[in-house]
Amino acid sequence: MSSPRNILFFANTNHNADCVAEHISAVQSQTKHNWFVLNSLRNRMVSKLDLSHFDAVGFHYSIHPHESYYCSKELYEKVRKYTGVKFLFLQDEYENVDLTSSAMVDLGMDILFTVVRPELHYVSYNHPRLEKMKRVTVMAGYAPNPKEDYEFVPMQDRNLDIFYRSRVCPLNAGTLGYEKSLIARMVKEKSRKYNLNVDISVREGDRVYGKDWINRLSHCRATLGTESGASVWDRDGGVARELDEALGRNPNASFEELFDEVLKTHDGKLLYSSISPRIFEAAALKTPQILFPGWYNDLIEPGVHYFELKKDFSNFEEMVKVLKDDDFLSELAENAYRDLIASKLHNQDSLGFVVNEALEERWGLNSFETDSSLKQIEHSINDVERKYKTSKIFSNFSAEINFGIQQFFKVINNPRYRGLRKFKRLYEIFLRYCTHLKPRLIRS
Repeated sequence: MSSPRNILFFANTNHNADCVAEHISAVQSQTKHNWFVLNSLRNRMVSKLDLSHFDAVGFHYSIHPHESYYCSKELYEKVRKYTGVKFLFLQDEYENVDLTSSAMVDLGMDILFTVVRPELHYVSYNHPRLEKMKRVTVMAGYAPNPKEDYEFVPMQDRNLDIFYRSRVCPLNAGTLGYEKSLIARMVKEKSRKYNLNVDISVREGDRVYGKDWINRLSHCRATLGTESGASVWDRDGGVARELDEALGRNPNASFEELFDEVLKTHDGKLLYSSISPRIFEAAALKTPQILFPGWYNDLIEPGVHYFELKKDFSNFEEMVKVLKDDDFLSELAENAYRDLIASKLHNQDSLGFVVNEALEERWGLNSFETDSSLKQIEHSINDVERKYKTSKIFSNFSAEINFGIQQFFKVINNPRYRGLRKFKRLYEIFLRYCTHLKPRLIRS
């Protein structure tokens, strides 16, 4: 048996969404190797670390190596020159595909863990210099392990009919991205007629995290959901630019109008979809789910694991009846819990096995191997943290300021936003930025 390898993994360990932390943990599960997880957003001086200590260097999807805000130019260059195995996780891959592909070529990525379906691997990432890169399909999220001591809220004690939180997806995500807003808007609107007690929002300021998220999700009779992903593959950002120009001409254009004007020729050409991590979260809490029709990685069935709400909402009255049926709701929840959670077939360990298998295969093709001990690596990491403590503060501050300036001018120069709309958009971006920055400031 070969000795344990040393793996350096860059990830945003202070992300505010629990599913990100769970995914980072899942990547490292079921391994005999030594993982060293560093947050290049919290300490931008990690570029001073000697990468020759490691047998592999990788990036989690929460760190974008092709964007200097996440990965400094110094770190990028260091990884580019590194000769060991390099790997990358991607999500929300539909935007600026060519830019991402060029970065993978430049960095010499050996393995890409992607949400793209296997049959579309070489269609989606068709850069000729990526032919030798191994592509491995993974899900957007994995099931948490069942908690034996968890007390589930009985259906008769759940007074809120529907709880749902999402955000408005970029328009260039196409119809699949738009469905997150559509299901929220239409269910909320139609619920008034039937006096349903709902808590539904896609506003950034209404998002909830941590214990509050778990509490609300476990106390509702049902939650809504759609597939994660996009129905547009925006290779060069051209679709996003076309949409901005169209909205500049007609700021009040509906999605349907924008679809006819811009998206129609792009939508559905390459479907990028996956089961959402939230479906696993709801199943783990035995919360029934109302979902639009979709693929969902063929893991769940309508009428067995969830109630299927038609996209034209023609069966909305049937949904209302289901919400009043404790027995049927409980049956849906129990089935989802049994097959997605209790079975442990789709839990975090399954991702760990996939990652380890891909790394082992690639190490067999790469002659680079380090002989650094755990003690040496830990000393090196601590030494960088100590030696560049002051520099880290200035570097982090500078990166945040530059990021803020870039976002400001991006909005100011965008033809989509005019007059007060520019300030409204800047405020929305500021709120979202603060949501993501806060955990890095208060968590160790």
